[in-house]
Amino acid sequence: MTLAQIRSGLFGLGLYWFLLNLPFQFDFPPTALGLMLFGLAWIMRKTWLSLFRQLKSNPAFIIISLLYFWIAAGVLYSSDAESAQRVLVLKIPLLAWPLALAGTENRFQFNHKRLLKAFSLSAVVSALLLLCLATWRFAFQQQADAFFFKSLFVWEMVPAHYLSLYFSFAAGLCLHHGLLAWRMSKRNISIIWWICLLLLLVVVGLSGIRIQWIAM
Repeated sequence: MTLAQIRSGLFGLGLYWFLLNLPFQFDFPPTALGLMLFGLAWIMRKTWLSLFRQLKSNPAFIIISLLYFWIAAGVLYSSDAESAQRVLVLKIPLLAWPLALAGTENRFQFNHKRLLKAFSLSAVVSALLLLCLATWRFAFQQQADAFFFKSLFVWEMVPAHYLSLYFSFAAGLCLHHGLLAWRMSKRNISIIWWICLLLLLVVVGLSGIRIQWIAM
């Protein structure tokens, strides 16, 4: 097995691990393991010179980088340096994700359609389990608010607003997949995707997080 094959496997495993765990984020197995596997494959390159050439020729990465460093420069002029530094740390993914993806060699191609479908289905399973758990608590534990906000979103590692955002994004993907399947005359598959869309819309609606309707 060549180094390229090992790296390709780590890239794929890391991405799928991360996307499939994102709508749950259990303590174990950790979602961050996917990022570690991706990062391991990323640094196992033979040469780093090509990385800088690749980043320099990527306009989107340059724009994002300038935005991040503009925010970083704002820390120097903030009247509340401690809060400004905290914002800068929280925005590290704004630079890290573009660096990871733009800095991956072109020969490593990812099947974006499969990755997005994997995330969509994982979000649907997460939403379905949340509804089942809420129904159980409402019916057998007399929890009146079982279907609302944090009582509905019981995955402790994912803040309710984040999880609702994932569901909103997955709902858009389900709509896309459903329309595409209908256009290709795959009516049964299309209906399944639209049922998934309806499920996600119901969960987002029950959550009471109104800003997610704008995000959607």
